[in-house]
Parts: sequence; structure tokens; C-alpha cells
Amino acid sequence: MTVLLGAFLANTSSAQWGTSGNPAPLTGTPGMTTIPPGNIMGPTTTLQPPTYDPYSTQPNASLQPPSLLSPPAGTTFGTPGAATPQQPYYGQPPGQFTTQPPAFSGFGAQAPPTLYPQGLFGAPQQPAPVGFGPSTAMRLFQNFQLSDAWLYGSSEGDLQIHDIYTSTTLAFPNFLWSGQPWYVSPGFGFHLWSDPAAEGTRVALPPRAYSAFLDLGWKSDPNQVFGVELAGRLGYYSDFAQSSSQAFRPKGVALLRFNLTPNLAIKAGVDYINRADIKILPAGGVVWTPNPKTHFDIYFPQPKLASYLTTLGTRDLWWYIGGEYGGGVWHIRLDDSDPVMPGLQPAPTLMDINDMRVFVGLEFTQAGSATRGKRNAFLEVGYVFEREVVLVAFPAESYSVGETFMLRGGLAF
Repeated sequence: MTVLLGAFLANTSSAQWGTSGNPAPLTGTPGMTTIPPGNIMGPTTTLQPPTYDPYSTQPNASLQPPSLLSPPAGTTFGTPGAATPQQPYYGQPPGQFTTQPPAFSGFGAQAPPTLYPQGLFGAPQQPAPVGFGPSTAMRLFQNFQLSDAWLYGSSEGDLQIHDIYTSTTLAFPNFLWSGQPWYVSPGFGFHLWSDPAAEGTRVALPPRAYSAFLDLGWKSDPNQVFGVELAGRLGYYSDFAQSSSQAFRPKGVALLRFNLTPNLAIKAGVDYINRADIKILPAGGVVWTPNPKTHFDIYFPQPKLASYLTTLGTRDLWWYIGGEYGGGVWHIRLDDSDPVMPGLQPAPTLMDINDMRVFVGLEFTQAGSATRGKRNAFLEVGYVFEREVVLVAFPAESYSVGETFMLRGGLAF
């Protein structure tokens, strides 16, 4: 039995592998391949080393697993188009942590805006060449102005007044290298007074008086945060019946300006009116331009609220309401024939005419300006109250005048 089993195994082995030990051709179903024992991956397949061995004690850098914190290839942070990626601020290796973050570039190349990029008072102005050629002379001459204000006076005691003014303006550019012009405005005023109730009841005023003056003005760049506005007047106010140093009355305005926004500014200062009765008035308020068609000067002693109406040709038409402390001061002589003071020699005295005025009006300005342009013409109707005449040399003869209305208009060329 044992001999028969051994012979059977020998014949089977010889049939599969042949006598030379090489595998013999297999027969079976066509199209099927029989895999020899001990070669499970096929005759042409070899095992490759793993790309990453987590248990290796000497890992190769090229076989490191991808970092969860590393961006994909070609990805950069910060400014678009950067050649190299930014090192993460909190991704420094241990022992190399820095307290200084990398340059901010999270929004591209644009840096965060500064509050005042040129400082509080702007960039310094460069001295401009001085010259007075023909073109400079044309820039110096600004305009010619003419105005007339009429205050009605009845036969029941009102003081009727005509105030006629004419002036012109010269501008000297870049005054003291400030980048702003210095304005010089010579002018002349002619005043007609009619007092129907003066005869036999109070001191009669002279029928006319005059005002000759020179206005000076300068202001810093209105686009800067802080600034100043200065204006002065050197004037001689008299009926020219005699000469006196009291007729020379300097006046002026000094204001500090603070721009809260490009459309809102605060002003504060003093207005030196230098009258016989009142010398100084406080000055200040708010100047607000909510849009190019609306302008609010909420400012004492000359408030004005203006709004755009329409454009006619090359002129913008605005309407406005306003107010002012009106009147003036003159050195006059009272006539010796006055019935209130008979037999007296001609008596010179300073005289104030003081009143309060509110008005509504229309004005034409140059068209095409971002804000209100230069005034070319205006016409207004007003109400005048709190009127008084103050005679410094004869205080007992000072008197009040009744309320009235006012018409005023003017042109500028």
C-alpha cells in the first residue's frame, strides 16, 4: 500500500513540473491563466517601498507627510502676486517666537489711511516768485461793487436813511508764502439822513455824511483742520464840516476756525466795531454746508442761511434769509440854529446810529462752482427795529427811532 501511494505522488509531480524542474504548460479552459503556487502577485509584479514609513527612525525629508498647516503649492498670502508665501505669525518654530508681527498686507498694497497725512496745518508752502507784469496786474483786480440801502422814514418821526457804498478789491496772491491771497478793498460811502420830526422836538442831524475806508483781509487755507480769519478796516467817518481825530475809527474781526469735517466748521473770536456806544461784540458760530446747494452761516453777528434755486444763463440764483447789527458811527457837527439848543456855537460830537436788521433776499452768483460762487447781484427786503441815535457830547439828546422796513440791492462787476 505504501509503495502504491509513493508511485502516485511521483507521477503527479512529474506531470506538473516536468523532469527538468521547470513548470510544465498547463491545460485548462482557454483564456484563463493559472497562477503558480508561491507567486500571488503574478510573474511581472514587484513590491515597492512605502512612500512614508511612520515607524522609521530616520525619515527622509522627501517622504514627509503633508502638513495640515501648510498651504497647497503655489498659494501665497497677503499682496496678490507675491513671490514667496508669508511666514505665519503664530507658526514660528519653538524657541524662535518673535514679538514683532510681519508687515501688514492683508488688504493688498494699500496701507491704512492716516488722519492728517500732511499734518494739522498742511504741507509748507514754497515761496512764489514775485512779479508785477501785465498778467499779475489782471489777477490783482477782483471786482467793482455798488450798493444802496434805503430805510423808510415817515412824517411821524422815523429817520429816513440812504446808505450808498462803492468799493473795489485787489488781491495779492500767496501773501507771505501762505498760499492764500491778501485782499485790499478801498471804498467810499455816502449817507443821506432825513429827520422830519426833528424840527422843534429834538436835535436835527446834518443832511449828509461820508465814510472813506480801506478794508484788509486774509485767511489761512480753508481746507486745513485749524485756521484763522482776519479782517480790518481803517476808516474816516465824518460830515467833513470839520476835521477831528475822533473821525478816524479802526475796526477789525479776528476768528479761529476748526474744521470738524470738510462740510462743518466752528468759528470763534471777536468783532471790534469801535462805535461810540459799543466797542466789541462776540463773534462766532457754526458754518455748515450739508451739500453744494445749501449753505448755513449760523454765525453772530451776521447769520445767513442760503439755498440754491436755479441757474439762469451763466449765473446761479440763490435765496437766503439773514440778519445783522446795522448802523454806524460818524463825527458830525450840530448846527447852532437848532431850535432845541438855540444860541449855541456849532457843537461837534460823535454820533451812533444803531439798529437790528432781519431780511430775505435773492442773489446771483457765478455758475459752475462747487459751492456758492462770487456774488454778482443781490436784492433784499428787511425789517429794522431797536433803532436809536446816540449823541456822545449830548447824552440827554439821544433818542429812539420807530421801526421801519428796508430795501437794499447791489451789483458787482
